[in-house]
Amino acid sequence: MRMRHAKLKGTPAYDAARYRWSHKTQLKKYGLTPEDYQRICDSQGGLCAICERPETKVKRGRVCRLSVDHHHGTGLVRGLLCDTCNNTLGTSRDSPTILRRAADYLERQRLPLGLVAEEN
Repeated sequence: MRMRHAKLKGTPAYDAARYRWSHKTQLKKYGLTPEDYQRICDSQGGLCAICERPETKVKRGRVCRLSVDHHHGTGLVRGLLCDTCNNTLGTSRDSPTILRRAADYLERQRLPLGLVAEEN
């Protein structure tokens, strides 16, 4: 069996099978079936639940699927996110307070120390 995989490795058929297997394995972590994932994706119009844009991250020559976002305390699925928004939540430690502060900071439109950006 190992030998057959070694011969197929790197072929389009192998890569496609690996992509499907990886997706199913990820979904199992959240108790989702591929049909559940598709229902959630369809309900979001195929877009990220936060930025409402399609996924743009490319891996192995193909656009990635939206990531399953879940509550780390309960494990419940919240929705599907693009890689950028998923990483943003992760780096903010899923803290609404941190994200609100970040939004407030951006809305103030000020530079550190009250400096004004020079226009070129």
